[in-house]
Amino acid sequence: MERKNRRGVGPDAPTRSRHCSKCKKTSRFVCSGKFRVNANGKHLDIWLIYRCERCNTTWNQEIFARVKPSRIDKELYQAFLDNDWETAKRYAGNNGGTRHEIQT
Repeated sequence: MERKNRRGVGPDAPTRSRHCSKCKKTSRFVCSGKFRVNANGKHLDIWLIYRCERCNTTWNQEIFARVKPSRIDKELYQAFLDNDWETAKRYAGNNGGTRHEIQT
């Protein structure tokens, strides 16, 4: 079955195997190419959203947690806000944020 959504994410979309709370078994989660950016006070949390291939349940992969906006490169931050597909693919290949992209 070919995976394709309205953003053009096709069969080469990154996937992760993990337990799905709705399916009650291990399922493949497909990268949606979308980020969730949440501001909480003076800090940001950023996640990459995946969807279960079977039931469409979402799972958010943490990219950055409780980071000050000034510590994230402006172009990278804009890529998160724009749901940039190349950025999503790069982060889908990681198990979390690449800390070298946080400015010190």
